[in-house]
Amino acid sequence: MMKTGVGFSKNSKPDLAAREAVQGALKQGKIKKADLILVFATSHFHHDYPLILNILHEMASPKQLFGCSAYGVLTDKEEIEQAPAIAVLALSSASLNTQTFQVHDILERNSETGKELAELLKPAIQKDSLLFLFPDTFSFRFDSFFRAFADTLSASSPQKESKTPIPRAGFKNSGGHIPFMVGGGASEQGNLNETFQFFGRTVASNSVSGCLFSGKFQYEVGVTHACHPIGASMMVTRAKGNVLYEICGEPAYQSFTDLFRNKLHYQQELQDAASLVFLGLGINPCDTSLQNKEYVVRNILALDPEEGSITISDQIEEGQVISYMVRNPQRAYQEAEEMISGLAKKLGDSSPLFGIYINCCGRGNSLYGKKNVDTALIRKHFGNIPLIGFFSYAEVAPTQCGPQWHNYSGVLTIFSKKQRSKAEGRKD
Repeated sequence: MMKTGVGFSKNSKPDLAAREAVQGALKQGKIKKADLILVFATSHFHHDYPLILNILHEMASPKQLFGCSAYGVLTDKEEIEQAPAIAVLALSSASLNTQTFQVHDILERNSETGKELAELLKPAIQKDSLLFLFPDTFSFRFDSFFRAFADTLSASSPQKESKTPIPRAGFKNSGGHIPFMVGGGASEQGNLNETFQFFGRTVASNSVSGCLFSGKFQYEVGVTHACHPIGASMMVTRAKGNVLYEICGEPAYQSFTDLFRNKLHYQQELQDAASLVFLGLGINPCDTSLQNKEYVVRNILALDPEEGSITISDQIEEGQVISYMVRNPQRAYQEAEEMISGLAKKLGDSSPLFGIYINCCGRGNSLYGKKNVDTALIRKHFGNIPLIGFFSYAEVAPTQCGPQWHNYSGVLTIFSKKQRSKAEGRKD
């Protein structure tokens, strides 16, 4: 039997907030001692994180604990942004196997981090395992990490970087299973330039913490975007690193100014507009429309009219399909409801047990102009299930071409009881 509960607190005093949050989680789940604690705490408490973790251990006696710092937290009751808050999930189960972890000093060694984590988790990975990652966003480079992680779990040489496409999450080859992967980049209030990752009683920066879930359970994962394409899709015809020089054979800068033809006339106006327009990068080379939501969103960092270039917040390749994008609250709401209702349909008769929602800082109140929009949709389709989450700096979520490092996205994971097969039913 699996017991889960979620509690939260908005108390500004760290000891009282920790006690209130964990008491609420234990009470809702009718749990005395937790097998697992997941905790998100806003960076208002960054000096007191060790105290908070000690209190959680004192009151819940968890066998394992993981989590990270947050810009804001959320539960099924409330989304809390720009205010002190702690959210705690307590779990007790004999059918769910968990292995928490933390890898340190990840800056400049993301490939090594992927290899180390793969070697650590490989004995515990099963066919349907689910891996949650909460990395230090300032130090993490997902592509380097995941290629090394996948190579180490596969039969390919870990000494040679793979040139093949990143495999789909859940993909199996001769080297074993690559677990389905979700998560979020740890965040803070914007004044620290440092995030924190939790593991047991340890608080660290420049690390990645997380948990591997295996055992008798089912899960469904959905992704929703806040940014959507405007105009036609285009192809990158000249680029180097994170700088676009030509799009469809024309200077990249010209394609951007064409968006505002006869509307904006001054360089400063265009620079200001760049903070409101984003670039969507296609993931599947066979998809030239970006209308099926298989893309990742990146910020435009700089415009150079003399060079005719655009600098973005990621590497880009020649031949890649791209589109300009904007945040659209109406479309975001519609897509979020489609995603959440779709997950409910996939679960069918399987009762949901709890959910984890990783929501970008660029969503929430800043997107909709009010709080509790996405969580209200989750309640609408799943009722008052225990729900925990945080507002992240980036999101790890699946695509048809494997897990990707997303921005401006919401990633919902719903856990449910594993359905018995007809064969298993006949044995009873």
